[in-house]
Amino acid sequence: MRCIEERSKDTGPDASLHVTVAFQEATVDWAGQGLDPTIADDRIIARAIALRQDGRRVMLATDDTALRLKATAHGFDCCAFSDEDRATELKSEDELELEQLRAQLRTLRAAVSDLTLGFLRDNEIVNHANFILHPLALMSEEALATLVEEETRPHAYVAPPPVALTGLAGIAMMPRFSFLERDPTEQEIQEYQEAFARHKAEYADYIRLRDGRDALNSRTVSLQLVIKNDGQAPGDDIHVVLHVPDPVVVLESSGEETPWDDTPAPPPPPRKPWQRVLPSDALSRTMFLPSSFARGPVTPPNVSPPSIRRTNSYEIAVDIRRLKQAMLLNLDPIYVFYPEETFNFSMTYKIICGTRPGVQDGVLHVVVE
Repeated sequence: MRCIEERSKDTGPDASLHVTVAFQEATVDWAGQGLDPTIADDRIIARAIALRQDGRRVMLATDDTALRLKATAHGFDCCAFSDEDRATELKSEDELELEQLRAQLRTLRAAVSDLTLGFLRDNEIVNHANFILHPLALMSEEALATLVEEETRPHAYVAPPPVALTGLAGIAMMPRFSFLERDPTEQEIQEYQEAFARHKAEYADYIRLRDGRDALNSRTVSLQLVIKNDGQAPGDDIHVVLHVPDPVVVLESSGEETPWDDTPAPPPPPRKPWQRVLPSDALSRTMFLPSSFARGPVTPPNVSPPSIRRTNSYEIAVDIRRLKQAMLLNLDPIYVFYPEETFNFSMTYKIICGTRPGVQDGVLHVVVE
C-alpha cells in the first residue's frame, strides 16, 4: 500500500499508475447477483461489477483464493501476485536508520563479553542458594573430661614387667649387662607423671578448640560463586564487587582450613635402659601429609583471592585478569557464620570489565533454614 501511495503521487502524462479510491457503495442488484452487502468479498465483487457496467475493463488481482473463485464465477479475469511481481516495500529514512543501528548493535554485542555471576546448580547458573544449618552444640565439661581420660589412658605410666634372661646366654650376659635391667627411678617416674598431667591439660584445650571448630562449621555456610562468560569475546581486567549486608558475619576462612595434625604429643614414658635403644614410637609414628595437600581448592593464578573489607556491612572484591568466552570459573568460597538465629539475606554485586562498556549488576539470594 505504501508503494501504491508513493507511485500515485506521480500525476504527469507519463504516469504508469493511476489510482482511484471509491468511497461510495456500489449500486448493483445485490440479490440478483447473489451477493451479500455485509460480506467484504461480496462488496469487492460488487464494486468490480459496477466498474464493468460503466464500460471499464476490470481484472481482479488478489492472493485470496476464495475471492478469486467467486470473482471468476461472475465473469472476471483474476490473477495472483508472484514474488517477482511484488513491489519492493519502500521504507522511510527513520526505518532505514533504525535497521542500521540494530545491525551495529548486533555487531557490538558479538564483540564484547557477557558475564554472569551466581551459584551453579545442575550445570546452570542461578541467582539463589539454599542451605540447612544445625543447632549450635558444644561439649559439656563432664563429657570433655571423660573423652580426655579415655584418649590419654594408653599413655599413662605402667611399671614394665621384669625381663628374665635364662639359660647360658643369661648367665653369660648378666655380669656385663645387668645394668640394662634397671627399673626407672622414682624421680624419673615423678617427672613423667608431672609431664603427663600437663599433657592432659594441653589435650583438653586441644579438644575444646576442635569442638569449637566443629561447632563453627556447623553454623557456617560456604557460598561457592561462579562467573561465566556467555559473550563472543574474552573478558579482560574483570573486577567483581559484592556487598553483603548486616547482620551477616563473613569469615576470612572456614574452620576446615585449619591444620589439625598438631595434636599434643604425650611425653616419653620412663623406660629401662635397654628399652632406650630405639624410640618407643619408632614403629607407631603417624605420618602426616604436608599442609599443602590438606588445603582446599587453590585459587587459580588468574584470579585474586577475595578481599574482604568491613564497614557497617561487608564489601568483597575479586579481580580476574582474563576469562575466555564460553568459560566458567569458580571463585574462592565466601564463609558466612550464624552464631545464633538463621535468616535469609540478599547481596548485590557489580561487574566491571575492560572489554565491555558500562557496569553489570545484579542481586543474589541466600536462603538458610
